[in-house]
Amino acid sequence: MAETESFASVAVAPETSTRRVVGAGIFAFFVSLFAYKACDYTIPIILSSIKGVDVEVARERYESWFILNLLVAAAASVLCGFVAGFLARKHFVAVALASNSLLIGATAWMLYISISQGIVSLVSGVSVQLYTFVLLLIFIAGAAGGGMLAQRTYDPAYDLDVGHSKATVFGIRWPHFFWILPIVGYQGLATAVMILYAAVLSFLADLYLAFHPSLWFNFAWLAYGFIGPCLVYGAGHLLSKGVANFALLMQFQHHQISGGKRFWKVIWYGILFPMFAFALARISAAITHNLPKPSAGDWKIGIALVALPLLIGLGVSAWGWIRDRLSA
Repeated sequence: MAETESFASVAVAPETSTRRVVGAGIFAFFVSLFAYKACDYTIPIILSSIKGVDVEVARERYESWFILNLLVAAAASVLCGFVAGFLARKHFVAVALASNSLLIGATAWMLYISISQGIVSLVSGVSVQLYTFVLLLIFIAGAAGGGMLAQRTYDPAYDLDVGHSKATVFGIRWPHFFWILPIVGYQGLATAVMILYAAVLSFLADLYLAFHPSLWFNFAWLAYGFIGPCLVYGAGHLLSKGVANFALLMQFQHHQISGGKRFWKVIWYGILFPMFAFALARISAAITHNLPKPSAGDWKIGIALVALPLLIGLGVSAWGWIRDRLSA
């Protein structure tokens, strides 16, 4: 009966009270903060494997990396704006900007102070004025972009909060997020960053192999061509399955499983699945970094082998075009 009412309620106009709009902005802001923390945890681990240095050294490099910090700020701002707009259901861009207003206001104040007092200082290798100005633009543009994305993608049919008699966030009673965000949300976001890195690294490894003939018959590389994508896919599957099943277990009015069995399923899907996924993605990245190096200069042969068929094809096309003109 509850499921029937839930499906039937899709046709009802969703509630858009002021309290919900304010709550959406506050919730989205905290989601973005945990996204920052997830990047602060995962990216130094990634940099340490790339550079072959200690995690603490990699963390110092990450904190001083101007472009990377701006990319993280942009991603978190877009996420903040999207979540705020989607949950608010109206005034998407305005709510998105309001949700990020604390960071926008703090950055604008820092910019004003640095300019008015003529502070001469460097942040991540650039002047503090330039850094705060670019950061301010990113906070505003990212949040607005996330709000516009939410406006274009919002559909009551996909809104899990429609038709509930209690206040919910993505179909889950909002008090639960006091423990979901720091435990499940943080782990899930960190795992998503690691999986994204492992997937990009696996793709780049395939391109690297294509242009280095000395690796074409290397057993380690041939084995990695199968193992690497499988590890990345396995990590992505574990994370998506864990998040989906955890969200289903936590849905309001979901009483199919109760008691201790539900508790252990929450632990299994919400915590252990993301942990296993993080481990698989990290193993995939570590294997990629430790693959054998190619012979010096073999990339020239690889480019020649790739370019030769293209040149032959262009030559045949040119000869056909000349022959048609001569016979006309």
